[in-house]
Amino acid sequence: MKKSLVAGALVLAALYPAAAGAATFKGTVVARQSARHILVVTSKAGLVRTVHTTSTATAGAVVSVSAAVRPDGTFTASRVAVVGHAKQAHIRGVVVARAHGVTFVSGNRSVIAVRTRRVLASVEAGTPLPGAVANIGVTIGVAGALTQTSATTVGQSNNIVIQATVDSLTPATATTPGSLVLKIGTETFTIPLAAGTTLPATIVQGATVSLTISFGTDGATATGGEDDQGDDDGGDDDSGSGSGSDSGSD
Repeated sequence: MKKSLVAGALVLAALYPAAAGAATFKGTVVARQSARHILVVTSKAGLVRTVHTTSTATAGAVVSVSAAVRPDGTFTASRVAVVGHAKQAHIRGVVVARAHGVTFVSGNRSVIAVRTRRVLASVEAGTPLPGAVANIGVTIGVAGALTQTSATTVGQSNNIVIQATVDSLTPATATTPGSLVLKIGTETFTIPLAAGTTLPATIVQGATVSLTISFGTDGATATGGEDDQGDDDGGDDDSGSGSGSDSGSD
């Protein structure tokens, strides 16, 4: 048991080396989710970090971030400086769902919407399935839209925790399944609720929630959740407006 705990700690340290306190890192913004007051930032290697901030940086901005690590592994920024701009980025995350030519990818509790270039059967067939851990290359459009340029499956996840906004809800009963429609920007996707799943009464339309998602042979299913009321903005400043084409770094 002790060895397992030590091994787990080493894995966390490798993913987030500054998890014991303050962190400083640089990366490319791939999403700004104003409802949650966050930026989703990826490193050159594709490591996704969720940064709670009042910064107005948008997708494509290369930012330098000083932050404190929160108990859930996300980050509260004390400073976000824009130091460049990128037209491409790399995302390493877990595929949560695919719908209408959009792949929804999770990393560090955030969900990112990535469009395929064309909605064709051949393109859809090459996209990793829900539960897959994938390396995804994207281009960043003028309006911040992400378009997939490559996708490689590198592993499989059994379950993850995500944070998202509820667009609509059909509660499950003891004998019948239900569903949650979640909204990421202007895109939506549906996560089934298994029969017997009981969600807190605070999970209602428009609420930002934390959900545990499990993956099985039938795809993704929400197995639990809670109202997410801990998303403080942080006390960061948003400074700098550098130029360049740096795609970010760890």
